[in-house]
Amino acid sequence: MKRQKVNKTKLEEALRYLISLEKAKGKKLSETHLMKILWFYEGLSYLITGKPSIGIRFTKHDYGPFSKVVKETLKELRSAKEYKPKSSLKDWEIKLLRLLFVKLSSKPAKFVSEITHGKYYNAKKHGDRLHPLAILEYFVEKPSEEDKKRALEAYKRFKERRLEKKLF
Repeated sequence: MKRQKVNKTKLEEALRYLISLEKAKGKKLSETHLMKILWFYEGLSYLITGKPSIGIRFTKHDYGPFSKVVKETLKELRSAKEYKPKSSLKDWEIKLLRLLFVKLSSKPAKFVSEITHGKYYNAKKHGDRLHPLAILEYFVEKPSEEDKKRALEAYKRFKERRLEKKLF
């Protein structure tokens, strides 16, 4: 993957938005929790657009995905007052950040750690770069026997319909 420069403006806006959601909820999330939200955000934006939205480079750290630039920027912005959307965050990006915040901020840190510390993450060494698409590991489940059976039946019906069309 080609190295992308961090879009500092977008990073600041994304963090300001997450901080405003924190304040509205009345609960300050840990730095680690916010890092994990941004890691999922970057991975999902990569799936949607073909590149991470902000360009954050995450590495394996003791408590999960880590980025020095996020840590430094978060430290600067913790005193931010209100978030006012700017043009560099698109509507879908704001909605995605909000969705991830809602889904992950309500979960205990232990749960969030369990979903971020999968096989890919555990196979990496401390400090290794984490690819944004590694988040797919957390969304893909091994198909059940019932799922396999339904898929095979659907495929058979599809083949039968194709054969019928060829005959007439």
